[in-house]
Amino acid sequence: MNDLIKPHNLSTKQIQFFKKTTITDGVFMSLNDSGFRYRSVERHILQLIENQTLHPGDRLPSLRSLSVQMGVSISTVNQAYLELEDRGLVEARPRSGFFVRPSLPALPTPAPPRQQQKMAPVLSNRSQLIAKMLSFLGRQDLINLSVNCPDASLLPSKALARCMTQVLREDPLHAVSYETVQGNGELRRLLALRQAQFGLSNTPEEILVTSGTVEALYTALRAVTRPGDNVLIQSPTYYCFLQLLENCGLRAIELPSLPEEGMKAEDVKRALETFDVKACIVTSNFNNPDGATIPDNTKKEIVALLAGRGIPLIEDDIYGDLHFQGKRPSTFKQFDEEGLVIYCNSFSKALAPGYRVGWMSPGIYFQRALDIKTTTNVATATPNQMA
Repeated sequence: MNDLIKPHNLSTKQIQFFKKTTITDGVFMSLNDSGFRYRSVERHILQLIENQTLHPGDRLPSLRSLSVQMGVSISTVNQAYLELEDRGLVEARPRSGFFVRPSLPALPTPAPPRQQQKMAPVLSNRSQLIAKMLSFLGRQDLINLSVNCPDASLLPSKALARCMTQVLREDPLHAVSYETVQGNGELRRLLALRQAQFGLSNTPEEILVTSGTVEALYTALRAVTRPGDNVLIQSPTYYCFLQLLENCGLRAIELPSLPEEGMKAEDVKRALETFDVKACIVTSNFNNPDGATIPDNTKKEIVALLAGRGIPLIEDDIYGDLHFQGKRPSTFKQFDEEGLVIYCNSFSKALAPGYRVGWMSPGIYFQRALDIKTTTNVATATPNQMA
Protein backbone atom coordinates (compact mmCIF):
# COMPACT_ATOMS: atom_id res chain seq x y z
CA MET A 1 0.00 0.00 0.00
CA ASN A 2 1.30 3.48 -0.70
CA ASP A 3 1.57 6.44 1.65
CA LEU A 4 -1.97 7.57 0.90
CA ILE A 5 -3.30 4.60 2.82
CA LYS A 6 -0.77 4.27 5.63
CA PRO A 7 -1.80 7.33 7.68
CA HIS A 8 -5.25 5.87 8.16
CA ASN A 9 -4.03 2.84 10.10
CA LEU A 10 -5.45 -0.02 8.02
CA SER A 11 -4.34 -3.27 9.61
CA THR A 12 -2.62 -6.03 7.63
CA LYS A 13 -5.75 -8.12 8.00
CA GLN A 14 -7.92 -5.32 6.59
CA ILE A 15 -5.56 -4.78 3.63
CA GLN A 16 -5.56 -8.50 2.83
CA PHE A 17 -9.35 -8.55 3.08
CA PHE A 18 -9.73 -5.61 0.73
CA LYS A 19 -7.34 -7.13 -1.83
CA LYS A 20 -9.10 -10.51 -2.11
CA THR A 21 -11.26 -9.54 -5.08
CA THR A 22 -12.03 -10.73 -8.56
CA ILE A 23 -13.81 -8.92 -11.40
CA THR A 24 -16.84 -10.45 -13.10
CA ASP A 25 -18.66 -8.50 -15.84
CA GLY A 26 -17.26 -5.25 -14.53
CA VAL A 27 -18.56 -5.81 -11.00
CA PHE A 28 -16.12 -6.31 -8.10
CA MET A 29 -17.08 -9.38 -6.09
CA SER A 30 -15.30 -10.51 -2.92
CA LEU A 31 -14.04 -14.01 -2.27
CA ASN A 32 -15.01 -13.46 1.39
CA ASP A 33 -18.01 -11.14 1.14
CA SER A 34 -20.72 -13.49 2.43
CA GLY A 35 -23.24 -11.37 0.53
CA PHE A 36 -22.08 -7.93 1.68
CA ARG A 37 -21.83 -6.13 -1.65
CA TYR A 38 -20.77 -2.80 -0.13
CA ARG A 39 -17.38 -4.39 0.65
CA SER A 40 -16.79 -4.70 -3.09
CA VAL A 41 -17.46 -0.99 -3.51
CA GLU A 42 -15.05 -0.21 -0.67
CA ARG A 43 -12.27 -2.18 -2.35
CA HIS A 44 -12.96 -0.48 -5.65
CA ILE A 45 -12.47 2.97 -4.08
CA LEU A 46 -9.41 1.78 -2.15
CA GLN A 47 -7.86 0.58 -5.40
CA LEU A 48 -8.50 3.95 -7.03
CA ILE A 49 -6.78 5.68 -4.10
CA GLU A 50 -3.90 3.21 -4.03
CA ASN A 51 -3.07 3.55 -7.71
CA GLN A 52 -3.49 7.34 -7.38
CA THR A 53 -6.37 7.57 -9.79
CA LEU A 54 -8.02 9.48 -6.95
CA HIS A 55 -5.85 12.00 -5.12
CA PRO A 56 -6.36 13.74 -1.77
CA GLY A 57 -9.11 16.32 -2.22
CA ASP A 58 -10.68 14.59 -5.25
CA ARG A 59 -14.41 14.01 -5.28
CA LEU A 60 -15.55 10.39 -5.30
CA PRO A 61 -17.98 9.22 -7.99
CA SER A 62 -21.57 10.12 -7.17
CA LEU A 63 -23.73 7.48 -5.51
CA ARG A 64 -25.91 7.14 -8.60
CA SER A 65 -23.08 6.90 -11.15
CA LEU A 66 -21.15 4.29 -9.16
CA SER A 67 -24.29 2.24 -8.52
CA VAL A 68 -24.89 2.08 -12.30
CA GLN A 69 -21.21 1.33 -13.01
CA MET A 70 -20.98 -1.53 -10.50
CA GLY A 71 -24.51 -2.84 -10.79
CA VAL A 72 -25.42 -2.30 -7.14
CA SER A 73 -28.02 -0.21 -5.36
CA ILE A 74 -27.46 3.40 -4.32
CA SER A 75 -27.84 2.35 -0.66
CA THR A 76 -25.01 -0.16 -1.13
CA VAL A 77 -22.68 2.55 -2.46
CA ASN A 78 -23.74 4.88 0.35
CA GLN A 79 -22.96 2.21 2.96
CA ALA A 80 -19.51 1.69 1.44
CA TYR A 81 -18.79 5.42 1.52
CA LEU A 82 -19.89 5.63 5.15
CA GLU A 83 -17.57 2.75 6.05
CA LEU A 84 -14.67 4.50 4.33
CA GLU A 85 -15.56 7.68 6.20
CA ASP A 86 -15.47 5.81 9.51
CA ARG A 87 -11.96 4.63 8.64
CA GLY A 88 -10.87 8.20 7.99
CA LEU A 89 -10.16 7.66 4.28
CA VAL A 90 -12.88 9.90 2.88
CA GLU A 91 -15.00 12.76 4.18
CA ALA A 92 -18.53 13.88 3.43
CA ARG A 93 -19.12 17.54 2.57
CA PRO A 94 -22.65 18.95 2.80
CA ARG A 95 -24.35 19.10 -0.60
CA SER A 96 -21.08 18.28 -2.34
CA GLY A 97 -20.59 14.54 -1.92
CA PHE A 98 -17.67 12.48 -0.64
CA PHE A 99 -13.99 13.45 -1.04
CA VAL A 100 -10.65 11.72 -0.48
CA ARG A 101 -9.21 13.03 2.74
CA PRO A 102 -5.77 14.63 2.67
CA SER A 103 -2.98 12.50 4.10
CA LEU A 104 -2.14 13.93 7.49
CA PRO A 105 1.58 14.00 8.30
CA ALA A 106 2.68 12.06 11.36
CA LEU A 107 3.36 14.10 14.44
CA PRO A 108 7.07 14.79 14.81
CA THR A 109 8.90 12.80 17.47
CA PRO A 110 9.74 15.07 20.39
CA ALA A 111 13.43 15.85 20.77
CA PRO A 112 15.06 13.75 23.50
CA PRO A 113 15.49 15.56 26.82
CA ARG A 114 18.79 17.29 27.26
CA GLN A 115 21.25 15.13 29.09
CA GLN A 116 22.28 16.54 32.41
CA GLN A 117 25.96 17.31 32.49
CA LYS A 118 26.09 15.49 35.79
CA MET A 119 23.37 13.20 37.09
CA ALA A 120 22.47 14.32 40.60
CA PRO A 121 19.57 13.88 43.04
CA VAL A 122 17.46 17.02 43.45
CA LEU A 123 14.63 18.09 45.71
CA SER A 124 11.41 18.75 43.78
CA ASN A 125 9.76 22.14 44.38
CA ARG A 126 6.68 22.49 42.19
CA SER A 127 3.82 22.45 44.70
CA GLN A 128 2.43 25.90 43.86
CA LEU A 129 2.40 25.26 40.12
CA ILE A 130 0.77 21.84 40.55
CA ALA A 131 -1.79 23.21 43.01
CA LYS A 132 -2.69 25.93 40.50
CA MET A 133 -3.28 23.35 37.74
CA LEU A 134 -5.32 21.06 39.99
CA SER A 135 -7.48 23.98 41.12
CA PHE A 136 -9.30 23.69 37.78
CA LEU A 137 -10.13 19.99 38.29
CA GLY A 138 -13.85 19.34 38.01
CA ARG A 139 -14.66 22.56 36.13
CA GLN A 140 -17.31 21.73 33.55
CA ASP A 141 -16.77 24.93 31.57
CA LEU A 142 -13.14 24.13 30.74
CA ILE A 143 -11.20 21.51 28.82
CA ASN A 144 -8.61 20.73 31.47
CA LEU A 145 -5.34 19.85 29.73
CA SER A 146 -3.52 19.45 33.06
CA VAL A 147 -5.22 16.11 33.78
CA ASN A 148 -5.51 13.02 31.59
CA CYS A 149 -9.21 12.34 31.84
CA PRO A 150 -11.65 10.71 29.40
CA ASP A 151 -14.63 12.76 28.30
CA ALA A 152 -17.65 11.76 30.38
CA SER A 153 -19.67 11.03 27.22
CA LEU A 154 -17.33 8.12 26.45
CA LEU A 155 -17.90 6.42 29.82
CA PRO A 156 -20.65 3.90 30.70
CA SER A 157 -22.30 6.32 33.11
CA LYS A 158 -25.82 4.90 32.78
CA ALA A 159 -24.64 1.32 33.34
CA LEU A 160 -22.65 2.42 36.38
CA ALA A 161 -25.67 4.29 37.71
CA ARG A 162 -27.74 1.12 37.39
CA CYS A 163 -25.07 -0.82 39.27
CA MET A 164 -24.99 1.77 42.03
CA THR A 165 -28.78 1.81 42.31
CA GLN A 166 -28.86 -1.98 42.51
CA VAL A 167 -26.29 -2.31 45.30
CA LEU A 168 -27.88 0.50 47.31
CA ARG A 169 -31.29 -1.14 46.99
CA GLU A 170 -30.19 -4.71 47.68
CA ASP A 171 -27.77 -4.07 50.56
CA PRO A 172 -28.30 -0.56 51.98
CA LEU A 173 -26.86 -1.39 55.41
CA HIS A 174 -23.56 -2.55 53.92
CA ALA A 175 -23.43 0.52 51.68
CA VAL A 176 -23.49 2.95 54.62
CA SER A 177 -21.01 0.94 56.72
CA TYR A 178 -17.22 0.96 56.76
CA GLU A 179 -15.72 -1.47 54.29
CA THR A 180 -12.76 -3.56 55.46
CA VAL A 181 -9.44 -1.72 55.36
CA GLN A 182 -8.12 -4.10 52.70
CA GLY A 183 -11.18 -3.56 50.52
CA ASN A 184 -14.36 -5.30 49.36
CA GLY A 185 -13.70 -9.04 49.15
CA GLU A 186 -15.68 -9.63 45.96
CA LEU A 187 -14.01 -6.67 44.26
CA ARG A 188 -10.56 -8.00 45.19
CA ARG A 189 -11.50 -11.44 43.84
CA LEU A 190 -12.57 -9.93 40.51
CA LEU A 191 -9.44 -7.76 40.39
CA ALA A 192 -7.30 -10.86 40.84
CA LEU A 193 -9.14 -12.57 37.96
CA ARG A 194 -8.77 -9.46 35.81
CA GLN A 195 -5.04 -9.20 36.43
CA ALA A 196 -4.60 -12.90 35.69
CA GLN A 197 -5.81 -12.19 32.16
CA PHE A 198 -2.62 -10.22 31.45
CA GLY A 199 -0.12 -12.31 33.39
CA LEU A 200 -0.29 -11.17 37.03
CA SER A 201 -0.78 -14.03 39.47
CA ASN A 202 -2.02 -12.20 42.58
CA THR A 203 -4.51 -13.71 45.02
CA PRO A 204 -7.33 -11.54 46.43
CA GLU A 205 -5.48 -11.53 49.76
CA GLU A 206 -2.49 -9.83 48.10
CA ILE A 207 -4.53 -6.87 46.78
CA LEU A 208 -5.27 -3.65 48.66
CA VAL A 209 -8.08 -1.36 47.43
CA THR A 210 -7.30 2.38 47.45
CA SER A 211 -8.97 5.68 46.62
CA GLY A 212 -7.55 5.93 43.11
CA THR A 213 -3.98 5.40 41.98
CA VAL A 214 -2.55 8.45 43.72
CA GLU A 215 -3.31 6.99 47.14
CA ALA A 216 -1.71 3.72 46.03
CA LEU A 217 1.44 5.55 44.90
CA TYR A 218 1.57 7.62 48.09
CA THR A 219 1.14 4.51 50.23
CA ALA A 220 3.86 2.71 48.27
CA LEU A 221 6.35 5.57 48.64
CA ARG A 222 5.75 5.81 52.37
CA ALA A 223 6.10 2.04 52.73
CA VAL A 224 9.59 1.85 51.18
CA THR A 225 11.29 5.23 51.79
CA ARG A 226 12.19 7.76 54.47
CA PRO A 227 12.74 11.52 54.08
CA GLY A 228 16.04 12.28 52.33
CA ASP A 229 16.12 9.04 50.29
CA ASN A 230 16.99 9.02 46.58
CA VAL A 231 14.30 7.82 44.14
CA LEU A 232 14.71 7.08 40.42
CA ILE A 233 12.06 8.62 38.13
CA GLN A 234 11.51 9.15 34.41
CA SER A 235 12.02 12.54 32.83
CA PRO A 236 9.55 13.74 31.66
CA THR A 237 7.18 12.21 34.18
CA TYR A 238 3.73 12.67 35.67
CA TYR A 239 3.84 15.88 37.69
CA CYS A 240 2.10 14.27 40.68
CA PHE A 241 5.14 11.99 41.04
CA LEU A 242 7.19 15.12 41.67
CA GLN A 243 4.62 16.41 44.13
CA LEU A 244 4.57 13.10 45.99
CA LEU A 245 8.37 13.09 46.24
CA GLU A 246 8.35 16.66 47.51
CA ASN A 247 5.69 15.97 50.14
CA CYS A 248 7.60 12.93 51.36
CA GLY A 249 10.92 14.83 51.49
CA LEU A 250 12.54 12.59 48.85
CA ARG A 251 15.21 13.40 46.27
CA ALA A 252 14.57 12.70 42.59
CA ILE A 253 17.19 11.23 40.27
CA GLU A 254 15.82 11.90 36.79
CA LEU A 255 16.55 9.44 33.98
CA PRO A 256 15.67 10.42 30.39
CA SER A 257 12.56 8.87 28.87
CA LEU A 258 12.27 8.62 25.09
CA PRO A 259 8.87 8.36 23.32
CA GLU A 260 9.92 5.24 21.38
CA GLU A 261 11.35 3.20 24.28
CA GLY A 262 10.95 4.99 27.58
CA MET A 263 13.60 4.65 30.24
CA LYS A 264 16.75 2.69 29.35
CA ALA A 265 18.18 -0.10 31.47
CA GLU A 266 21.74 1.22 31.07
CA ASP A 267 20.70 4.55 32.61
CA VAL A 268 19.19 2.71 35.56
CA LYS A 269 22.40 0.70 35.97
CA ARG A 270 24.56 3.82 35.88
CA ALA A 271 22.39 5.53 38.50
CA LEU A 272 22.52 2.49 40.78
CA GLU A 273 26.31 2.41 40.52
CA THR A 274 26.55 6.12 41.30
CA PHE A 275 23.97 6.79 44.04
CA ASP A 276 22.42 5.19 47.07
CA VAL A 277 19.01 4.56 45.53
CA LYS A 278 16.17 3.47 47.80
CA ALA A 279 13.30 3.13 45.30
CA CYS A 280 12.17 3.64 41.70
CA ILE A 281 8.78 4.98 40.61
CA VAL A 282 7.83 4.66 36.94
CA THR A 283 4.87 4.54 34.55
CA SER A 284 5.43 1.34 32.60
CA ASN A 285 2.98 1.85 29.72
CA PHE A 286 2.02 5.03 27.81
CA ASN A 287 3.93 7.32 30.14
CA ASN A 288 2.39 10.72 30.83
CA PRO A 289 3.41 13.00 29.10
CA ASP A 290 5.62 11.42 26.39
CA GLY A 291 3.48 8.32 25.73
CA ALA A 292 6.43 5.93 26.03
CA THR A 293 5.91 2.21 26.60
CA ILE A 294 8.97 0.41 27.96
CA PRO A 295 9.72 -2.78 25.95
CA ASP A 296 9.41 -6.19 27.62
CA ASN A 297 13.13 -6.95 27.60
CA THR A 298 13.91 -3.58 29.18
CA LYS A 299 11.28 -4.09 31.86
CA LYS A 300 12.74 -7.48 32.68
CA GLU A 301 16.29 -6.10 32.80
CA ILE A 302 15.32 -3.17 35.05
CA VAL A 303 13.50 -5.49 37.47
CA ALA A 304 16.59 -7.71 37.63
CA LEU A 305 18.93 -4.74 38.20
CA LEU A 306 16.82 -3.44 41.08
CA ALA A 307 16.21 -6.89 42.57
CA GLY A 308 19.96 -7.53 42.64
CA ARG A 309 20.26 -4.67 45.11
CA GLY A 310 16.98 -5.27 46.95
CA ILE A 311 15.48 -1.99 45.67
CA PRO A 312 11.67 -1.75 45.33
CA LEU A 313 10.04 -0.58 42.09
CA ILE A 314 6.69 1.26 42.28
CA GLU A 315 4.80 0.69 39.02
CA ASP A 316 1.99 2.96 37.83
CA ASP A 317 0.09 1.02 35.15
CA ILE A 318 -2.98 3.24 35.00
CA TYR A 319 -2.81 3.55 31.18
CA GLY A 320 -2.08 -0.11 30.42
CA ASP A 321 -5.67 -0.88 29.41
CA LEU A 322 -5.78 1.98 26.89
CA HIS A 323 -4.02 0.08 24.12
CA PHE A 324 -5.45 -0.10 20.60
CA GLN A 325 -3.32 -2.71 18.84
CA GLY A 326 -2.39 -6.30 19.64
CA LYS A 327 -2.33 -7.61 23.17
CA ARG A 328 -2.17 -5.55 26.33
CA PRO A 329 1.41 -4.40 27.06
CA SER A 330 3.30 -6.21 29.80
CA THR A 331 4.03 -4.92 33.28
CA PHE A 332 7.12 -4.81 35.49
CA LYS A 333 5.18 -6.91 37.99
CA GLN A 334 5.08 -9.85 35.56
CA PHE A 335 8.87 -10.16 35.83
CA ASP A 336 8.96 -9.79 39.63
CA GLU A 337 10.18 -12.92 41.40
CA GLU A 338 11.11 -11.36 44.74
CA GLY A 339 7.95 -9.38 45.54
CA LEU A 340 9.83 -6.07 45.17
CA VAL A 341 7.50 -4.55 42.57
CA ILE A 342 4.53 -2.62 44.00
CA TYR A 343 1.87 -2.61 41.28
CA CYS A 344 -0.61 0.31 41.27
CA ASN A 345 -3.69 0.83 39.08
CA SER A 346 -7.25 2.16 39.05
CA PHE A 347 -10.41 2.52 36.95
CA SER A 348 -10.01 6.30 36.68
CA LYS A 349 -8.86 6.41 33.03
CA ALA A 350 -11.04 3.69 31.54
CA LEU A 351 -14.28 3.52 33.53
CA ALA A 352 -15.09 6.13 36.20
CA PRO A 353 -12.70 8.86 37.38
CA GLY A 354 -15.21 10.12 39.95
CA TYR A 355 -15.64 6.76 41.69
CA ARG A 356 -12.02 6.88 42.92
CA VAL A 357 -11.55 3.11 42.99
CA GLY A 358 -7.95 1.97 42.67
CA TRP A 359 -5.84 -0.87 43.96
CA MET A 360 -2.30 -2.00 44.60
CA SER A 361 -0.41 -5.29 44.86
CA PRO A 362 2.34 -4.42 47.36
CA GLY A 363 4.26 -7.71 47.27
CA ILE A 364 6.51 -8.16 50.32
CA TYR A 365 5.50 -4.68 51.52
CA PHE A 366 1.85 -5.65 51.98
CA GLN A 367 1.68 -5.36 55.78
CA ARG A 368 3.48 -2.01 55.79
CA ALA A 369 1.11 -0.71 53.08
CA LEU A 370 -1.91 -1.97 55.03
CA ASP A 371 -0.70 -0.19 58.18
CA ILE A 372 -0.29 3.09 56.25
CA LYS A 373 -3.73 2.70 54.66
CA THR A 374 -5.23 2.20 58.12
CA THR A 375 -3.78 5.44 59.45
CA THR A 376 -4.43 7.48 56.28
CA ASN A 377 -8.13 7.07 55.47
CA VAL A 378 -9.12 3.78 57.16
CA ALA A 379 -11.07 2.48 54.17
CA THR A 380 -12.12 3.30 50.63
CA ALA A 381 -15.75 4.36 49.99
CA THR A 382 -18.02 1.32 50.39
CA PRO A 383 -20.78 1.88 47.78
CA ASN A 384 -18.26 2.70 45.04
CA GLN A 385 -16.50 -0.62 45.60
CA MET A 386 -19.82 -2.49 45.67
CA ALA A 387 -20.90 -0.89 42.38
